[in-house]
Amino acid sequence: MNRAEAVNLLKEISDKCDSLSIYGVALMPPDADDVLSKGFQIHILGNVGEECFSSLKPIIEKSNLHLKMIPEKTCW
Repeated sequence: MNRAEAVNLLKEISDKCDSLSIYGVALMPPDADDVLSKGFQIHILGNVGEECFSSLKPIIEKSNLHLKMIPEKTCW
């Protein structure tokens, strides 16, 4: 995902997830962690309720992306 795609994805997530409580957002390079991606990664710190997660799933799937959650860090 390039930078423009990442920004559009964040806007869509923001529009669909009213209950999302975000502490921080970072646009990371492809090799930012142990998951090598083909483009930028979006790291989001925040609380995701079940309703918001249900809204996120179709967004992630249609964009052909992968969602990784790290519960102990409240990161996804």
